[in-house]
Amino acid sequence: MNPVLGVLAVLAACASSGIAGTFLELKLKDQTWSLWTKNILLSACGAVVSGAGVVMTDWARVSTQGLYSGFTPAVWFVVLDISCGGLLVAVVVKYADTIRKGFATTLSLVLSTVVAFTFYNFSPSPLFFVGLVCVVSSSMGYAKAHADEQVRQRAKAAAAQFSATRLPTV
Repeated sequence: MNPVLGVLAVLAACASSGIAGTFLELKLKDQTWSLWTKNILLSACGAVVSGAGVVMTDWARVSTQGLYSGFTPAVWFVVLDISCGGLLVAVVVKYADTIRKGFATTLSLVLSTVVAFTFYNFSPSPLFFVGLVCVVSSSMGYAKAHADEQVRQRAKAAAAQFSATRLPTV
C-alpha cells in the first residue's frame, strides 16, 4: 500500500466530484434544452462509458451468456437502489444546489455510521472518527458562513428599503 498514492487518489476524486457536481448543476439549471433532452444526453454518456467497460472487461462472457447473466435478485435490488439514488440526486440538484447535496451526503454518512454501528456491530477505528469529524465540521463551518452571509444580505436589503422609504412631511 502506498499512502501518498491513496491521498492523491482521494484528492483527485474530490476534485473531479466537485467539478462534476458544479457542471451538472450548471447544465441542469440551464434553460436552453428541456429536462428530457438533458436526461437523454446524460444517459447516453453513461451508456457509452458503461458499454466500453463491458467490452474491455467481460466481452467474452457477455457474448456467450448474455448481458444479464449472473444477475440475482440481490443484484437487481442494488440496480434499483442505485437508480433511485440517481433520481433522488437529480431532484436535489434540480430544486436545491450542489452544496445542499453535499450536506445531504454528510448526513447520510452519519446516519449510515449509526445504522452500521447499531445493526452490524461496526467498530470504527479512531481514524474513521477523525474523518467523520472533519466532514461534519467542514459542513457545519460552511453552513455557518453561508448563513452569516445571508443575514448580511438581508440586513443590507432592509437598510436599503428603509432608506428608500420616504416619511410623510407634516
